[in-house]
Amino acid sequence: MSRIIWVLCALVFSASAAQATPLTGLLLPPSSGGPVKVTVGLFYLDFASIDTVDQNFRASGELYVSWVDPRLAFDPKETHATEHVYRKGAIWDPDLTIVNAVEGELPHTNDLDVDPTGKVTQLFRFTITLASPFHFALFPFDRQTLPFIVESLNYSKTDVVLQIDKSMTGLDKRASLAEWTIGDFNSKIEDVRWNESYMEDDSSRAVFDLGVTRTPRYYLWKFVFPMFVITMLSWISFLIEVKDITTQLTTSITVVLVLIAFVITLDFSLPRIPYVTWMDYFQLICFIFVILAVIENITAHQLFLQKHEQAAVSVRNITRVVIPIAFFICQAGLILPKLL
Repeated sequence: MSRIIWVLCALVFSASAAQATPLTGLLLPPSSGGPVKVTVGLFYLDFASIDTVDQNFRASGELYVSWVDPRLAFDPKETHATEHVYRKGAIWDPDLTIVNAVEGELPHTNDLDVDPTGKVTQLFRFTITLASPFHFALFPFDRQTLPFIVESLNYSKTDVVLQIDKSMTGLDKRASLAEWTIGDFNSKIEDVRWNESYMEDDSSRAVFDLGVTRTPRYYLWKFVFPMFVITMLSWISFLIEVKDITTQLTTSITVVLVLIAFVITLDFSLPRIPYVTWMDYFQLICFIFVILAVIENITAHQLFLQKHEQAAVSVRNITRVVIPIAFFICQAGLILPKLL
């Protein structure tokens, strides 16, 4: 009797295993003698903002993913259907992730559509914040690259190889960014190994780069032009009598304080970067020539106090011409190449 029970249990277990095998097999990558070729396409719908301080940007769009799994092919005449729909987790998928995502991720509930040839297609709609390393050396005439990086963290390139689907990659013509002009949209495939201890082989990575160029008008009118004029105001001290040092220094110091206020305000537009930007050079030139005006005021006044009135007048006559000319030459060399 016990033998009969054991035989029946063995038969039930074998039948259950036979029924589970197809489902378990479909959760593994298709074995076609090589890595699964997964095509990805990115279509941007719009952009919410670029945060230059936190160095990220927020965008919405669609990510298209497809591959061929011959095990899922079917005859539409037999099934009376042109496609089969599977829930995520019912069949194998490359489990892609956005590497540089800061806030948000790809939805995990998307269905997988399969056509009669076994081609599987996934469509992800997203609104996400992405990290982007910015370079501000030419600020506010800088050009930045906004990356969108897709990778399968669970499979190396021996299992999954990504390819770019050019037909599904693009940008909505109505997409725009305040303060920025949208430029080229490029894509490429890279082989990377992001964790040496976890992965023995390189992983295939798809990188979509969108070039954007800052529109500098705001900074030219709100900062560059006012600071240029304010620096020129320090030269009013050259028109004041040499003996009136109080009025001269009051004028120059007021200009210095106003320039400092502009610098502090502008600092909120950038992160704490360790290098000098174009705007830093412009501000430095303004400060140097205001300080030169202060030095001239003190020098001329000291000559006047020492009874060298003629020398004081000569210094004043020379500096009121040389300092403005030198300032215009320095700033022209800095500004004109960017405007022309």
